[in-house]
Amino acid sequence: MKTRNPPIVAGGEAAGEVVAIGDKVTNVKVGQHVVYSAFGHGFTEYTLIDCSVLLPIPEACPEAIAIMISGLTA
Repeated sequence: MKTRNPPIVAGGEAAGEVVAIGDKVTNVKVGQHVVYSAFGHGFTEYTLIDCSVLLPIPEACPEAIAIMISGLTA
């Protein structure tokens, strides 16, 4: 198991709105709603995350995170 040095940010999946993107990002736009599964980033107000793990959703829907890890293990 991989160990992490403190501080450790909990949360494995999240839903939110894209507030900024890098110059080379083409798969999401600012203002778009997304969900993602990336251990250690879910319980933050803002996070910097690779755009390849983002899954666009049609509107703000926090329940959409259920389709991530929780839904895949059912």
